[in-house]
Amino acid sequence: MKASKRGRLGLRLSQGEYQTVPRESISPEENILQPVFRNGKLLRKWDFSGLIERSEW
Repeated sequence: MKASKRGRLGLRLSQGEYQTVPRESISPEENILQPVFRNGKLLRKWDFSGLIERSEW
């Protein structure tokens, strides 16, 4: 059975591996995650070609 991680999380790249950590434990500059929605408002717009390109990294 799948379970979600609890709390507000950040993502960092450390020694070639991604690590999920509590958001308050790392600086905003180190956090790879970027907000897309806030309070029901779209903050970023992408076209499909950009999304496909990023998914193939």
